[in-house]
Amino acid sequence: MAEKRASNKGSSGTISVDIDCSEALKGLKAVTREAKKATTALQELEEQQKRIGLVPKFIKEE
Repeated sequence: MAEKRASNKGSSGTISVDIDCSEALKGLKAVTREAKKATTALQELEEQQKRIGLVPKFIKEE
């Protein structure tokens, strides 16, 4: 790629690219929101399990 850049230095043309990624961003934001909700729910579950003395083996007790 560096070779191509060096050889195009004499070029006088430009290219403009307009990409609409608003739908993709909306989707990513929705995934992020749901991931945060899931994380909160898992934290609440962990707290309840600790409260009743049921701690899964994969959770380190602090």
